[in-house]
Amino acid sequence: MRTLSVIFFAASFVLAACGDDGGVVTDTGVAPPDGGSDSGMTIDGATDSGMATDSGMATDSGMATDAATDGATDAATDAATDAATDSGAAGDASADAATDAAAACHSHAYGAPAVTITAVTSLPTMTGGTIPAGTYDAVATVTTGSVGVGGSFRGTWVFESATTVQVLQALDLSGSGLLEATPRTFSYTSPGPALNRTGTCESTSTFSNTYRITGTTLDVRQASIMFTFERR
Repeated sequence: MRTLSVIFFAASFVLAACGDDGGVVTDTGVAPPDGGSDSGMTIDGATDSGMATDSGMATDSGMATDAATDGATDAATDAATDAATDSGAAGDASADAATDAAAACHSHAYGAPAVTITAVTSLPTMTGGTIPAGTYDAVATVTTGSVGVGGSFRGTWVFESATTVQVLQALDLSGSGLLEATPRTFSYTSPGPALNRTGTCESTSTFSNTYRITGTTLDVRQASIMFTFERR
């Protein structure tokens, strides 16, 4: 009788349930000298509910036997459910830890506020040069085009050696505001005026721009836009 009651209750619950889910995700943008965007959401949840009703009379030991069987079944079910829940929580924790570890390419922070993208009539010729090791903060961004004017850029590049650069940057071409930046690591080469980078952490993308070093200033040019960094 208990089993039939639970089955009827579950069937009624399923027939009564109703829901809908809808959403629109849009992504658009133009890449800065090197960059990307990440976004994620993890929703973990579990619900447990149960109801049981027993009624009846017994004049022999049959009721005691049924009660014992029901109790053992309920205990086993609860134990299995708890074990599965605990296992799921452990799995979620491991996954979160792995994600955090993967995202921690470096711990460098911005050293200057965002700069507004302004229009100019021409850009200088990029001549290359040796890039001294150090931390470079974006201090200006200009373009000869119309796209991006009024937007903003914020960036910090840390050239740790002659082959590795740590990057933290965000670009807004629409004036809607900068997104949170994800730290990334790149290997790089600088033959002549070319600056070639390949992602090694949080990115596998490759980028090629032209550049020039003038004293403590690093200019990086991508087509009609130029990003100017100053070494600290």
